[in-house]
Amino acid sequence: MKHLGNLFSNLTILVGAVIIFAVSVANQCAFAQEAGQISGTVTDPHDAVVPNATITVRNVGTNAVRTTTTGSTGTFVVTGLQPATYEVVMKSAGFQSYTQRVQVTVASKVTVEGKLSVIGEIATVEVTAEGGAQVNTQTQELSQIVNQTQVSQMPSLTRNAYDFVALAGNVSAGDSTNSGDSRGVSGGSSGNSQNATTRGVGFNINGQRSAGTEILLDGVENISVFTQGIGVYIPIDATQEFRVQTSNYEPQYGRASGGIVNVTTRSGTNAFHGRVWEFNRLSAYTANTVLNAQTGQPKGKYTRNQFGFAVGGPILKDKLFFFGSTEWTRVRSSAVTLAAVPTPQFLALSAPNTRDFFTNYAGGRNFDFTRTYTAGQLGISGIPAETPAFGIVAYNAPVNTGGSVPQNTYNIVGRVDYTLSDRTSMFFRYADYQEKDFLGASFASPYSQYNVGAAVNSRAYLLSASHVFNTRVASSTKLSFSRFNAPLTYDTSLQNTPTLFVSTNAQLPTTSIFIQLPGFYDFNPANGGLPFGGPQNTVQINQDFNIQKGRHSMQFGAQLLYIQANNSYGAYAQAAEQAGVGRTQGLDNLVTGDLFQFSAAVDPQGALPCVINPYTGELPTPPPASCSINLPTVPPAFARSNRFKDWAVYAQDSFRVTPRFTANYGVRYEYYGVQHNNNQNLDSNFYYGAGTNPFQNIRNGQVYTSPTSPIGTLWNPQRGTVSPRIGFALDIFGTGKTAIRGGFGISYERNFGNVTFNVIQNPPNYAVVVVNNTQITSSNSGPLAGTSGNVPLPPTSLRHVDQNIRTSQTQFWDAALEQQLARNTVVSLQYAGARGLHLYDIKNINTQGGGNVLLGDPLTDGSGNTGLTRLTNQYSNINTRGSAGDSYYQAMNIQFQSTNYRSSGLSLVANYTYAHQIDNLSTTFSETNNAFGLGYTQPFNPGFDRGNGDLDIRHRFVVAPIYRPPFFANSHDWKEKMFGGWQVTGIYTVRTGTPFSYFDSTNNNSGYQVARYTPAAGVVPNRTFKSIPAGMTSDSNSYVIGNLPPAVSWANPALPSASLPDGISDWGPFPSTMVARNSFRGPGAWTFDAAITKTFPIREQMNLEFRAEGFNILNHHNLFIQQGLNDVFNVGAGVPVPITASKGGIGNNNGANDERRFGQFALKFNF
Repeated sequence: MKHLGNLFSNLTILVGAVIIFAVSVANQCAFAQEAGQISGTVTDPHDAVVPNATITVRNVGTNAVRTTTTGSTGTFVVTGLQPATYEVVMKSAGFQSYTQRVQVTVASKVTVEGKLSVIGEIATVEVTAEGGAQVNTQTQELSQIVNQTQVSQMPSLTRNAYDFVALAGNVSAGDSTNSGDSRGVSGGSSGNSQNATTRGVGFNINGQRSAGTEILLDGVENISVFTQGIGVYIPIDATQEFRVQTSNYEPQYGRASGGIVNVTTRSGTNAFHGRVWEFNRLSAYTANTVLNAQTGQPKGKYTRNQFGFAVGGPILKDKLFFFGSTEWTRVRSSAVTLAAVPTPQFLALSAPNTRDFFTNYAGGRNFDFTRTYTAGQLGISGIPAETPAFGIVAYNAPVNTGGSVPQNTYNIVGRVDYTLSDRTSMFFRYADYQEKDFLGASFASPYSQYNVGAAVNSRAYLLSASHVFNTRVASSTKLSFSRFNAPLTYDTSLQNTPTLFVSTNAQLPTTSIFIQLPGFYDFNPANGGLPFGGPQNTVQINQDFNIQKGRHSMQFGAQLLYIQANNSYGAYAQAAEQAGVGRTQGLDNLVTGDLFQFSAAVDPQGALPCVINPYTGELPTPPPASCSINLPTVPPAFARSNRFKDWAVYAQDSFRVTPRFTANYGVRYEYYGVQHNNNQNLDSNFYYGAGTNPFQNIRNGQVYTSPTSPIGTLWNPQRGTVSPRIGFALDIFGTGKTAIRGGFGISYERNFGNVTFNVIQNPPNYAVVVVNNTQITSSNSGPLAGTSGNVPLPPTSLRHVDQNIRTSQTQFWDAALEQQLARNTVVSLQYAGARGLHLYDIKNINTQGGGNVLLGDPLTDGSGNTGLTRLTNQYSNINTRGSAGDSYYQAMNIQFQSTNYRSSGLSLVANYTYAHQIDNLSTTFSETNNAFGLGYTQPFNPGFDRGNGDLDIRHRFVVAPIYRPPFFANSHDWKEKMFGGWQVTGIYTVRTGTPFSYFDSTNNNSGYQVARYTPAAGVVPNRTFKSIPAGMTSDSNSYVIGNLPPAVSWANPALPSASLPDGISDWGPFPSTMVARNSFRGPGAWTFDAAITKTFPIREQMNLEFRAEGFNILNHHNLFIQQGLNDVFNVGAGVPVPITASKGGIGNNNGANDERRFGQFALKFNF
């Protein structure tokens, strides 16, 4: 009880210290988050503690020395150690010194328990924690170290260290199975990314969204906040190692609702070492895709070369060291790509305005078709069924055909380390990543004038210094500046070209071939918008202090971030002309010249839109000056310079209550500043008005610029973001070989920039005009086309940030039991739980019919006109950025890690995770699971969508061995040259399937709030669709692997619309038999990558290394559900509802990213 009282007493002191520290370092900040520590207890032969023993810790590579002494309890702690191998020497009068070598990995806490022997006895020298394999007896954290050997030797398709996050347990990449660029991470094409993610590092960690991952490089944030992705990349050969912290990290870590990926760069040592390499990947080493093989198309041609060097060594021995690495990537690639386009016969029978659009924007293209589909086959009405309507065209495009997008790239890292004294050290690191992708790399079209390329320009600078004041107090300071920019490139003369598309991601029936029409991003213009890009400048100042006092190891720190995001984004700068909600309606509307929806950006000239009469569709005439604009309309300004000011403080204590029991407790407070433009009159938002319920608040709400708004800012900042963290670690037997650990904590996450940046689209400085049920037009201004005069501004859409938005948080808890099986071999049984609260979401709160349902507006006016009303009829869609997302996660993980198991040459990491993740929305932008709408089925009842998360993987197993046969390793003759120097590595991953939904847009009116499949005969059980039925073949990589019972497409007859006179389905009431979200599950998947290496010694410290790598080495093709086809509207009533799947992927980029075997060869010269 005394120890318990001390713990609470110290926690009270710590909380007070945080408040004092926040004031005293208001202009400072940061933490040595990449540094590790060595701690332990010194005992004599009778297990009595030895006070005042001298502890010397020497960096084996640089000879930098740290010295301390043990306290009265015989314990010591040495903090702030850079990842490296250290020699620990323990000395005390009357005893033989004790020496042990240990490997300190990134953010690790290594335990060294030394037992001193009497003079004359032989001292024991051991090497422990090699590769990070040691029982954790100090913290509650769950994590996975990816050590330097794994980073440098494991197969990576694009030589991207972040691929190896896959080695960790408690992570999910959804239905993505491929490596590197084929997964769509880091700017690659979208790969199999329907139930996957490209934000963060491409993985959900601890059941939380990938956007909630904090990415650190040498202890400072390395994130491009606009897309919440990796800021700057570093070459594999410049990577020291990294740690994936999946749960219950210490208070020094924050800005994350998921996990932490903590990367460190390599540094120079007293030994001069380096390497030169060339990695070559050709289409000749690559298998063809399933789609190409079945359609008789040759595989795409590409060459990929990655070459570079790394070198490091001393400038002044024991004092000044350097390390530098540069890697160049050259990819040349083109492919025969398939698309479906209208035939001349179809256009000849279509409405004049449809023909005019193609005349103006198709560029006079004449296509040779490999196959045509008739109007009858496509279900098109209004023209003869035998009319050739759409044809498949095979066109050559400079796209990713397996070697990544065509590009010229270079990547530089330079680092200088300086040991001023045994008390003071510092390093400077520079990283530079420059990529230029060819036109067609980001978007390719059969109408090639609309091809889009990209570029990446990222630089990051870091100055880090640490100082030891005495054996009890040390500090670390980090100053960082980064500049990230990822613009898109295109033909700017086409800036004002509208984009016509059938429906979102429309495909030919029973195929994975997309329908493409003239314009940019014609699959889904919401993914486009040109121009795009701009630099993000980030300044970080980090400061932390380590204080050792008795049995307490305390740490205090603060962090300051200033972010200036100078982004341009032409949202709807190219008008989006959506023909239909679904494919069938869209194709019919091409014939008649009708549109489901027209959206375009204009400069509202300081005006707010006029209030439309929802019953007649009329705007006021003449329009009041407050809602009128002068013709001709002009585009708005597409650039903003947004600023963010964030800060955090923390305090933590590791209290060694007994030699075997450590209590960890602390608290973190972080503040996320409200976005503001350098000209705040350009900031505008929708603010709620008076009322007794949310619906009245919306009806009475209005748009203001932030300085004139009722709250005086863009949204209300949230304070009270306090993150307590508590945990324990118990060395059960006091041997350091068996431990039980556990804890609880809370962490918060900043909303990423693209979510809130989009308020740029709000009037009075920007307006997105949305008009439903109009005509196809060749004007980018649509209904506002004209050369003179004054017209009313029609209702515009809004990008609204809820003025009371909360800061997303995760509550996490864990427990672990660890056992050392042999030296440097550990097995761990881990439990992790997490609860996501106030997760960021986007939902449309203002669709048609909302006023009738939620506020009781009559369906008919006094003149007998019928119409659906909105909550506010002054605006069209209001896409609200809120925080009603919610998630739950439970997981069990078995982790095994061994380095050179029993001197056999085998090192291995393996993780098996059994998990279940539940949420109501899996990503802020509804990016996963091919969602047929944005946000929730019921925008004011998010809980209605509670179900399996889109990336819910129940079972996942990964094993990654490295085997170096020890035979002939030291023979120094022909045997070593012939039989020695071999190494085999591999990564095998297997998982169960991801969940999916089946939708029904038959009676959907808005494009939002799309109903789900409802069986006509009643409830259907949840099902897993696993394999292709026996005997089924395909010539287009499309297989019906199962059927659901016939559906009933219901509607609410009390809510008829002009296009759906029998009623709409948007607002329900939804039938009780409608299936729940993600009721169904797709097939499981597995993949195997491997590499073999042979090293040929030239002379001492010099060798030549040949390497062969194979990815999906068995050319195995997993099955993927074609979720873009999961719409009852495409099937009709009274017939079975098909579940369609494809082999190897979902066909994005015409299958270039689909699974197949890749080969890669390398030659290295090591010295």
